[in-house]
Amino acid sequence: MATGDRGPYVQVATFTEKIIQGAQSGALSVINMLDTVHVAGEDPNEMPPFQLENLTVVINLWAGETRGRYALKLRPELPSGIQGDPIDLGPLNFSGPGAEGIDTIRPMPPYEVTEEGVHWFDVIFTGPGQEDRVLTRLRLTVTYQPQPAG
Repeated sequence: MATGDRGPYVQVATFTEKIIQGAQSGALSVINMLDTVHVAGEDPNEMPPFQLENLTVVINLWAGETRGRYALKLRPELPSGIQGDPIDLGPLNFSGPGAEGIDTIRPMPPYEVTEEGVHWFDVIFTGPGQEDRVLTRLRLTVTYQPQPAG
């Protein structure tokens, strides 16, 4: 059972372009962690909506005293403060000792960006019959740079 300060503990939570996992060691290398996305477009006044693509979400959790089955989600928050629907990252099962770590590595599900600025993504941890718990937040800043047509 997860409790406030008994786990799970976040070791890594980031957006990245690429990961490499050692074939023998299983060690995880996170390549090009991202906290900013630059967008170019022709409209001098307004950023056109676009899909976030080619991003991977990497979240590494250590169990602590946590045992059992849980779900992990991202809840986006736009720069305007509007919260979006949670994005499911899949199930987790903490079955071993407190030193057990679980890597969640997923391509970023389709996410349309409509606002320039700082986008927050709450990492939500939840279990059966429990309230959602925010473990940490990921930041992704979107900047728009108009380009001349032609």
